Amino acid sequence: MFVLHPQDNGWKIDVDASPRTKCEGYASVVAIPLRGRTALDLNTDYGISSRQVAAQGSFEFPFVLNEADCVRENEWGTRLRWPYTYSEKEQQEARDNFGSTASGRAVFTIRESRVNDTIEWVKFEVTITLPKKP
Repeated sequence: MFVLHPQDNGWKIDVDASPRTKCEGYASVVAIPLRGRTALDLNTDYGISSRQVAAQGSFEFPFVLNEADCVRENEWGTRLRWPYTYSEKEQQEARDNFGSTASGRAVFTIRESRVNDTIEWVKFEVTITLPKKP
């Protein structure tokens, strides 16, 4: 399910399972860069102004389709963020595979917005693309 998680300075975009599973954030688990602002940030984090956010227009991002892929991607992302706690073999596995199970894609497009010092509201459209079944 597509969700906007409210924050003090805007929203965080994500795709979550319903009902909740052990792994939340089917889009955030594969969002890059692994640290810093991603395409899921509809907010004023990292020094971006509300006007800059609204001017971006579209945010495109991948997401995984199931809990098993979410758990796997989360593990690979953890290895990449904190490599010093893993063996070279485990780090290489993460480098080789991170993002590989993200087969869904979404485009979040802002149609209208009102911004001042904050993002007051947005009207938007979301297009979700799922892989074709074999």
